[in-house]
Amino acid sequence: MATTVRFSDAVSAGSASEVSPAAVLAPLLRDRARLSLPPDQRLLALFVRGYSAHLSTAAVLGYVRSRDDALRAALDESPGLARSVSSAARRWLRDVRGDDAAVRLRREVARRGLARLLSPTPEGLKVSARADATTRAVFAHMVSRWVELATDGKNALIYSPAWAGVQVNLSARQVTRALSHLEKEYRWIRRAGSAGGGRILWRLTQLNDPFLRETAWAVADAIDALADGQPERDAVAATLLTAGHHAWHYSKELGSRAFLTLVAHHAGPGMTAGVSVTSLRTARKALDAYGLRTVAAEALPARLDTIGEETLAVFIRADREVAHAAEVEETRRKLAEFRAKRDAQYEARKRARAFLRQVHEHVGKVPAAADGKQALEQWVPRLAAVLAGRVAASAVDAVVAELETALVRAGHEQPVVAKVVGFVRARTTEAATAAA
Repeated sequence: MATTVRFSDAVSAGSASEVSPAAVLAPLLRDRARLSLPPDQRLLALFVRGYSAHLSTAAVLGYVRSRDDALRAALDESPGLARSVSSAARRWLRDVRGDDAAVRLRREVARRGLARLLSPTPEGLKVSARADATTRAVFAHMVSRWVELATDGKNALIYSPAWAGVQVNLSARQVTRALSHLEKEYRWIRRAGSAGGGRILWRLTQLNDPFLRETAWAVADAIDALADGQPERDAVAATLLTAGHHAWHYSKELGSRAFLTLVAHHAGPGMTAGVSVTSLRTARKALDAYGLRTVAAEALPARLDTIGEETLAVFIRADREVAHAAEVEETRRKLAEFRAKRDAQYEARKRARAFLRQVHEHVGKVPAAADGKQALEQWVPRLAAVLAGRVAASAVDAVVAELETALVRAGHEQPVVAKVVGFVRARTTEAATAAA
């Protein structure tokens, strides 16, 4: 497609709620110099102007169809024209703006995440409908967290099952099971390594399915809003970022299916986010009871806050967060104790190793297994005699552990090692106790 877009076609016109399609697009439609251009080039300029003013794809197409017969005929004749031109317009704007790494990452995370979240349940999936809703809720929260944290351009996410469970009202085991489904059954995420402490780094898998790419194109406005850090511009984007809100997961009236239904509702006709027809009807009734399907994108978080207070969901999660914080603190305390004990053992073994090197100057090194049984039988009493009275009771374990390691390295079999270690431990402990 030849590009005839001018820099003047890209405008900064505030948010979509502040401008109308007529104010943004009418000057281009009346531009006589462009009337002789091919339809795709005229549409490209219109989409660039519309997107730069934060108009949605539907708003641009709706206005163009209603005002220009030639462009309407071109769009009807070539169903794929709108997609190809809108995609070219977004690429042109990205090139002009020079998106940084964080914006590019948010765009790709939003693209892959929304396309999969809105897709039907994969065929042959060995997951129940209930588990599917739970898995998608975890995935949605994972993607929303990814978008929020994408400030440094890193494309891998640390996702703690214990912490995530508190956010979406699941146990750590249930979140771990959902992550396993997402990795092995759905294949929406993959392991990218370890962050230490048992924490796993996750990445989103690529969109290789043409259907998923079509789905991503259908919610391109939401993807751009998330990439630009302005989710209030689009209802799908605003809803996705509430994936961890307590009103969804801690109130009996709503739930994960209601959240998925609202995302699908704003995404447009044909989108289900894996929710069955029966569950969609039930979820819509719950949403309509609180007016959530008609609330403006920018007002959604505040409306959910109100629902959270009315249903006591905010207090229920607060209690769980306190309990989780106590569990985390207890885990940290135990970990600190373990590390202190490990460090003390390391230092004790280090001192024992140095001490045995000095002892070996008097009794010689550990005889190798190849030297025969008699060499070891002559060496052990000499060693025990030197150690007796020179090793404190608190250091016996470390000295004996180092001796055991040396015997194994010398090639002695386990029964022989156990017998020698037992003999030396008994003699050394007896002498240390008597000296005390």
